[in-house]
Amino acid sequence: MSLFGCVNMAKNELSLVIKEDKFNVVSPIEWFGQKSLCVYLIVSLEERYVTTTKRNKLIKSHFLPSSEISTIANTKSKLKYKKPSKSSEIDELIIELTSRLEG
Repeated sequence: MSLFGCVNMAKNELSLVIKEDKFNVVSPIEWFGQKSLCVYLIVSLEERYVTTTKRNKLIKSHFLPSSEISTIANTKSKLKYKKPSKSSEIDELIIELTSRLEG
């Protein structure tokens, strides 16, 4: 198993870790930031890019392995009424990703 990490230069901290798993087609990326932002990212991408019907399981297995599915589902429910703090950073990321994918 190998490890790849991304460093947030502004905060001088490791912000993203990717562990390679030869048995999975898509390697999990454990999310170490605010959990509600991870759920917000997946919810925001659902309409155009996430095709599974088991979204909570996808979030747990690929991004938040230490979270319970019920917690993820509750977080998704709360996002219908209020965006998480720093959601603008996720919105900017989505704009950048979609412009590159569609451009």
